Amino acid sequence: MIYNISDEPTYGFKRKVEIDNIFIGFQESVDKAVNLVTLVKYYESDGITPIILIPNKVIILKADNTTWVDVNGNIVWEGDPTAVMTEYDFFMSLMNVPIVISDIVETKVTWADSLGRFN
Repeated sequence: MIYNISDEPTYGFKRKVEIDNIFIGFQESVDKAVNLVTLVKYYESDGITPIILIPNKVIILKADNTTWVDVNGNIVWEGDPTAVMTEYDFFMSLMNVPIVISDIVETKVTWADSLGRFN
C-alpha cells in the first residue's frame, strides 16, 4: 500500500508513504499496541522519479492505551466527554468485524499527515 502525502515542508519534495509492516501486540510484555510501520519516500517534482540521495524515513504510527477515541474511532483528548475507549481497545473491538484494513490504514495515514507526523 502506497499513499501520496503532503510535500516535504522545507524543500517541497514530493512524498509518498509506503506501508512496511503492521504489528499487533496482544500482551503487555511485547507492546500492547497496534504499530503501523511506514516508510516515507521522496520524489522529484513529477512524483514518479525517486530521489535516491534522500534515505527513506521510518515512521511508526502507534495505537496504544494512552490515546483516547470517540465511538467512531476519532482521536479525542483524555477526559473529553465523547471519549469512550483507548485507540488500542477500539482496534481490538474491530478484530471480529469484517473491515477493509486498507481503509483504516489510509485514514490513519491521512490523519498523521494532517498533524505533520511524517515531517
